[in-house]
Amino acid sequence: MNRIFIISSFFLNLIQDTISIHTNNSCKLLEEHEHTFSMAYHLKDNVIKYNLASLEKMKENSPLKHLSDEEFFEVCIYHELGHYLDYKKNQDRHSVRMENDYPELEFKFIGEQNAWRYGKEIIPPYRTEFSKNFEAQPQNQCLNI
Repeated sequence: MNRIFIISSFFLNLIQDTISIHTNNSCKLLEEHEHTFSMAYHLKDNVIKYNLASLEKMKENSPLKHLSDEEFFEVCIYHELGHYLDYKKNQDRHSVRMENDYPELEFKFIGEQNAWRYGKEIIPPYRTEFSKNFEAQPQNQCLNI
């Protein structure tokens, strides 16, 4: 029996506020039903898109499955905000990728490592337990979010 990933509208408003704080109100949150990704930062649109059905499947196979749905969602949001911050702090790396034949897998791997690092840096003090969750992500699974 499939379980439904539950996120309250109140929680989504808090998450949008968190995103706004870390992006100077420039990045938005958008639920996407037609794609199979779990959650992703889209640079072109400056939006974090998520798919609840895919997030549920990802959570089932994650070392973070002990978290509540909202906690899991929040960890994923900090990771995606890490992608946003990676782009803002390392625009030259993105330019080099476009201009040269920078290996795509290496580019993605470095981007995922940076997203975990930058995401961890912005976790609020009252969520310090999330830092342990960020450290629990094995390097070979860092392309999964």
